[in-house]
Parts: sequence; C-alpha cells; structure tokens
Amino acid sequence: MTRTDLTVIGAGLAGLPIAIACAQAGWQVTLVDQHKSIDALPTDPLDQRCTAISSASVGLLSRWGIWPAIEANAQSIQQVHISQKGYLGSVRLQANDVGVKALGYVIENRQWAAALSTVVGNHEKIRWLRGETVDSVRDDNDGTVAVTLASGQRIDSSLLIAADGVNSRVRDLVGVGDTHYDYKQSALMTTLQLAKPHESMAFERFTAQGPLAFLPRPNNMMSVVWCLPKSDAQHWTGADDSLVVDQLQALFGFKLGRFQSIGPKVVVPLIRREAINQVGTRTVLLGNAARLLHPVAGQGFNLVLRDLTALLDLMGAKTDDAAIDPGSNSLLSEFVATRARDQKEVVFLTDTLAQGFLGEASMPAHLRGLALMGLDSIGPMRKHFAGRMMGYTG
Repeated sequence: MTRTDLTVIGAGLAGLPIAIACAQAGWQVTLVDQHKSIDALPTDPLDQRCTAISSASVGLLSRWGIWPAIEANAQSIQQVHISQKGYLGSVRLQANDVGVKALGYVIENRQWAAALSTVVGNHEKIRWLRGETVDSVRDDNDGTVAVTLASGQRIDSSLLIAADGVNSRVRDLVGVGDTHYDYKQSALMTTLQLAKPHESMAFERFTAQGPLAFLPRPNNMMSVVWCLPKSDAQHWTGADDSLVVDQLQALFGFKLGRFQSIGPKVVVPLIRREAINQVGTRTVLLGNAARLLHPVAGQGFNLVLRDLTALLDLMGAKTDDAAIDPGSNSLLSEFVATRARDQKEVVFLTDTLAQGFLGEASMPAHLRGLALMGLDSIGPMRKHFAGRMMGYTG
C-alpha cells in the first residue's frame, strides 16, 4: 500500500498539468497512467493533433511553471477572424486591441505530452505509475480514498482526481452518472500546407453544415477542424486528398492562397457529455471525465485549467502544519459552487455557436450576419467577447 496526498488518474492532455500544478503547490502526487509510454512524435509535419490554449490559460500555465516547457513549440494567435459563408458580417479580434501579447496559442498534443512527461518524470513530488489501470475505488471512512489497481497495488490518498477521459473508469466506479447530447455531427480534423503566410491568424467560419476552424501552426501550416453531418464527414474522410483540398478551398476561399497539400484525416463524433455530479466522496472529476464539449471556439481544455485553478486556490499550498483536507466534503462542495457559473456559460456559448449558425434559410443567416456586424462595430461588446474567448471570466 502507498500513502499519498493526491491520486491523479490519467496522464493525458489534462492529467499531466494537473499533476504538475498540484506538486508545485507542495502536494505529494501519485499519477496513474494506463499507457506504458507516450505517443511518438510525428515524423510527417502535416501529421498534427492540436489544441488551442487561451491567453488566460497561458497565464495559469506560467504560474505553475509549465509554460516554459512548451512555449518553444507553441504557435501564437495574433488575430481571430469570425465570419459566415455566403453572407455579410464578420468580427475581427486582434491582440493589440485588447492589450495582450497573443489571443492564444496552438500546441501539438504529442509535443505537449513529451515536454510535460519530462517535467513529471523529474519532479520529486510526483510518483508516476505507468501501464496501470484502476480496478476499484473505495471510501475507507478514515479520511482517505483507496484506489486498487489491476496489478493489486493499493494507493490511499486524501483526494482522488479523475482525469481519465470521456469514458472515465473512475466516474463509473464511484457511481457518477452522465448525460449525453448528440450533435449528429462529426469533426474531420486535418492539417493544410499553405501557399501564403497565415500571419498568426485564426479563422472561425460558419457554414450551413457546421463550423469550420483554421488554427495557425509553424512553418506556414493550418490545423483544420471541419464540423459536418456524420455521413458527410465519413464521405470526405474516404475521399481523395485533392478532392478534400478543393472542398475546403471552396468553403474557405483564397484569403490564404491556394492550399497546397493535406495531412492525415481523423474523424471524431461530436457529442456533449457531462457528469451529473463533478464530485463524489473524496473524488473530483476534471477534464473530459467531467465534461466533453463541442470543439467550436476551443473552450474545453481552457475550462479544465480554470477548474484546476479553483481547486488549487481552495486547497492552498501544502505546508507541514497545514490543516487543509483537500478531499473534505466542504471543500469539494465549495469547488462545485465556485465553478458552476463559468461552466454553464461555456456550455451555453459552445452550444449556441455550434447550433445557432446551422441551416441554409436566408432570413436567419442575414440576422446572424447583422449580429456579427454589430459585435464588430461596438468596441465594448467586441472587447467583452474577446475576453470571454481568451478565458477571462471576471
């Protein structure tokens, strides 16, 4: 049996920074990872799986000493252009206008994992158990939660943090149900090589079939998230690369010149999946274990970091004489109350953007165009919207 302050299940995009941030605050962390090793870095420059990080999230990662490990591989976003295909009206957000160095950044997921794995492996307060899965979770009523692994090893801790993804094993074991909403769409994700410089500009273009996002990457490439009805996404995934490039060109236009080549294509079904409760006895769900969102506007990962910040603010830094119990009912209840408003607003925002721009009817489309024009022309509204997109919720 191992005794630790915190047990973190899952060493993915969310689990790695969770473990590091908690350890930086002085808590002893045991990180349990079902994978024996991290994914190999891609050899094809067009083989990318990317995540957008907001300006506010960069501040949090810097606070925890994580940002320097990944900054070199991050592509800044200096401008965001939001438009609707076939109709007037657009919004342009610029870093200079809102007084920030960048509106956000785009990272390659495997580069992120490689960089943070090195940090985790060298941290004296993190014990990393690889190739292990959770067999059972039990509240021992003695101020600890007991996690038994498939190997037979047992870990007792004051708080269990589940960051083990959308199909969370911990969520099931502690009896927390979840809700599903099917958008009846899939996201086709790929990477394009451009003919013209993207100038650190991101694009969100709404089409009748769904949102189309272009995120800048180094070496004049763009990561693409193309939301489509499920059957259309499967069709384009199996289509010849040249036909997919032509279709993306037709939807996007020639602002970035003619698209030159395309990388591997991946399709992911789009659903919203939320845990009915984010906490259980001495257990908190973070990341996709708690909430899987539509990818429009790139809010999901940034919400995770704000959740983590609130939890750490309540826990505080561990000291020898600290009386804080990180798994107490009162602390976890306060965490839920603190985070409820931001979480609901983000769910509402992503649902509105994902569904409010669908359809080919001209009257609603013209009204949406007018709304975009109004948002762009009224400075305070545009700045408030930019702040929301950058993760500043105050």
